[in-house]
Amino acid sequence: MEENRTMETLVKQYAKYISDINPYHNSDMLEKFDDGLDDYTGYIDNITEEWFNSFNEELGATPKEYLYSLKKPENEEETYEVIKLVSLNLIILAPKFFVDYLSEIEFTKPCVKKILQDDVIAKSYHEAYSEKDDYEAFELYSQAVVLSQAYEDLADDLLEAIKKCHPANDNILEYIVESLVKMQTFDKVIGHLNDIDEIDMKYLNLLYVITKHKSDDTYKCLRRCFKKINDDGVKHLAAYMFAEYGDSRAVPLLRKYAMDLRNRLVNSFEMSEEQRKELNWSFFGVVNTIEQMGGNVEDLKNF
Repeated sequence: MEENRTMETLVKQYAKYISDINPYHNSDMLEKFDDGLDDYTGYIDNITEEWFNSFNEELGATPKEYLYSLKKPENEEETYEVIKLVSLNLIILAPKFFVDYLSEIEFTKPCVKKILQDDVIAKSYHEAYSEKDDYEAFELYSQAVVLSQAYEDLADDLLEAIKKCHPANDNILEYIVESLVKMQTFDKVIGHLNDIDEIDMKYLNLLYVITKHKSDDTYKCLRRCFKKINDDGVKHLAAYMFAEYGDSRAVPLLRKYAMDLRNRLVNSFEMSEEQRKELNWSFFGVVNTIEQMGGNVEDLKNF
């Protein structure tokens, strides 16, 4: 093992590489990813895998050889410093090779659990990024959510994170959803949702998680949660979760809700223009979902 090899050198080499080829720095390249995040993520994964296994002159080895020649962290403090180094020096979350490496270290799990206890995500992204300490804590939290995927028993910590997360923090919520889906802890998520009295916008993320699990308990949970939503702006989006799940048993429930929206539109004389516009948006969102699921909507469209 070369004495002058350091994790910082490797991280900074990868940071330089990913910055140079990042499509968000190249408008022509960015057009290739109009179809969505999955295409972009796949692109990053592929080029990172190629980089990781190719000889690097600056490192004097392949990044993979370099990484595994380093002395591994021997306690939680050293492990935390590696996670912090990765979190604060990359323009994207740590790639798979860093995640795999860290998951092999026994001190990573307690570090991740401790980071997930931080309340920084209760602040909005914009508020947190105005203070250096909060910014660093926010970046660490994002990375910890991704690292948690290796530890199924940290699902409870992620569910608690949903509770305290500011609804404006879309990225954090998306990372939590991705981790829960990869953990396959669907029964735990269903139990968590069943215990919530009122479903608001951020819990739609958890509804999306369980749509990936086909079971009667999933359908019952989706139905129960749908009935607990009072905000039409949230409820019409929750209706789409039935289509995502793909169970036509929900059509009568959705038709009943669409009819209620339709009746309110017909009698909306005292509504402001903005209120009517929002109600109209919700109505047609539900109607489109019913139609997507094969339900009849002709009578609903006749005012």
